[in-house]
Amino acid sequence: MGFAKATARTAFFGDKCDKKCSSGCKGGGCDKQNGKCEDGCNPGWRGDMCDEACPEGTGPEGCDRVTGKPESCVSGSFPFFDEKDNEWICKSCPENCKNDQCNVKGKCTEGCDVGFYGERCMRNCGSHCIGACNKVATGERDGHCTECEAGFTGSKCNLRCHASCKSCKQQSGGWFSRDGAIGDDDCTECESDEPTFFEDGHCKCIEDATRNTEDSKCYCNEPIGARAVDMMAFFALKPRKQCRIICKEGTREVYGNKESMCLSNEAFRAVIMSKDVQQGSCQDGEQEYIDTTGAKTCIGIAFVKDIRDFF
Repeated sequence: MGFAKATARTAFFGDKCDKKCSSGCKGGGCDKQNGKCEDGCNPGWRGDMCDEACPEGTGPEGCDRVTGKPESCVSGSFPFFDEKDNEWICKSCPENCKNDQCNVKGKCTEGCDVGFYGERCMRNCGSHCIGACNKVATGERDGHCTECEAGFTGSKCNLRCHASCKSCKQQSGGWFSRDGAIGDDDCTECESDEPTFFEDGHCKCIEDATRNTEDSKCYCNEPIGARAVDMMAFFALKPRKQCRIICKEGTREVYGNKESMCLSNEAFRAVIMSKDVQQGSCQDGEQEYIDTTGAKTCIGIAFVKDIRDFF
């Protein structure tokens, strides 16, 4: 019996031992009668006679002798059953896997490329996310953005900050708080082109500015009464944020007796060009000027002096 067993597996088979066993047979020998590799296949081969190659990209452990399923695949791929061709293949890892690394189930093992999350990195981060949003990179729940673009808040940066903020905290904190930080006290930065200043999480209106209840923005207070006729509010950024009252377009501010008034550009030129000036129909202390349009303007003598001294 020992002799029969020893001679049953040689490098050849067939009635005349003229057929060579497959090079894929483990140990080099096969069954003398049918050529079947009884001791299994060398890595990379499958089938009864170990003469069928494992799927391209199969790892060093080889594949299942019957089904052809790879035990593993080379880096950057994983075993996958292709139903269309009814066969096992080594399929590339999902395209958004970081460093193209995944396990035998096709799940990314080193996280995702920036902009994606999920076990297979198939889901998009929010459009207002900055940086990674997969749990391997952030240490947070999968899909939680590293940070948000200015004006957005929440774990997925899909909520808007309060309208008074330029940017705000990503989370307000606290045991019972909802996702995001949408309160008017959650600001981290105020708009540079708005009459506001930052204080304790709020964007507050500067002096002479008021918050509009409809859009929650701050605006410089417009003049009222007689001043509203030829003057308007103006927001200055330099040397610091400041709300001022200036003359409307087409006029210019002149001074006299520590007061100011707005003159039309035509009346201003009339003061400069006129030589023979009369009181005309004006009150005492004023002079009458007629500009190139024929319009008459009464101007206080102190204002006239200031204009003429300047020129």
